[in-house]
Amino acid sequence: MLAFPPSESLIGTTLGNYYLEQLVGRNELGPVFLGSTDEGSTYLVRFILAPCALDPQERAAYQERFLQVAGEVAALQHRHILPLVDYGSYLGGSYLVTPNLPMQTLISALTKSGPPSLSTIGDYLEQIAQGLEYAHEQGIIHRNLSTDCIFLLRDGRLAIGDFGVMHLLELATPAGQGYPDYGSGEGRAPEQLQEGSCGPCTDVYALGAVLYRLLTTHAVFRDSSREGVYAQHLHAPVTSLQRWRSDLPEALDEIIRQAMEKEPARRFQRPSELVAAYRQAVGLRAGAAERLEESASSSLETATVRDQAAEEAAPASSVAEAGRGRASLWRHLLRRLRVTWNRRSSSSTG
Repeated sequence: MLAFPPSESLIGTTLGNYYLEQLVGRNELGPVFLGSTDEGSTYLVRFILAPCALDPQERAAYQERFLQVAGEVAALQHRHILPLVDYGSYLGGSYLVTPNLPMQTLISALTKSGPPSLSTIGDYLEQIAQGLEYAHEQGIIHRNLSTDCIFLLRDGRLAIGDFGVMHLLELATPAGQGYPDYGSGEGRAPEQLQEGSCGPCTDVYALGAVLYRLLTTHAVFRDSSREGVYAQHLHAPVTSLQRWRSDLPEALDEIIRQAMEKEPARRFQRPSELVAAYRQAVGLRAGAAERLEESASSSLETATVRDQAAEEAAPASSVAEAGRGRASLWRHLLRRLRVTWNRRSSSSTG
């Protein structure tokens, strides 16, 4: 690991726009600080220290790739992705800055409350899939999706964190030195462990593992060592959900098995395909977002037909007034949608 000063010595340091107020934690990658700005906003400043010793040339190449990857992640703007608001390098280490929001990890919520309802799980899967597919469209694969980097926000919305982190660790690990150990490993796809290429199906594999945890609160594979877990990802079949819950539809076993096929080509090819299969298996008609879109479409269609009929029957002098009425109707419908969405998001946390 790169030489880096003791974490406590950085308290009180100004790092770019951020004053490091206190050390709030450490993980396998490095320290995490609470930082504040002159405007009074607070952020989490998280250091990523390269896991292997790099010579000066390797370090320069890594820093160049870090800036490229971090810039791509910072460009992601989606309601189900935790934003990366800043990044940089300091004393041989790289850092990422995210908002300091009231939230908890999905694994923490599961530990406290147990498995959510099948309907809530469907809404969770839909939110995660939307965030993943948006990132995939930008050419970014998460590579480390798990219940400890998916966050439940105060409004009931999910946001995916850790985009780009595993890729940065892979870039800092020279070939032949093994796969970087980071995170729970609960959804580590076989192609990653074999140092193959990653694609959307890599995240589909991990989403299958997330679904397994949501349904059972247990990881798909467990062992006393991370190497043992990795070996199971490479070779072991998925344990049936019936081991933990006999009340679940048997079709869910097949869905998770397909999501976690060892060969990427045999998996669902998009996260949304997994979500659609889940909804069909448990009898859910549509996800929350789709229901809102259908409701909005129906309401607006009805309003449009009514307005067209009124315009055809009205004198020319009243057309302008009809236009103002439509604008008011649009504002009213948008307010209704926001209220409905907030209520359903809040209820989904139960």
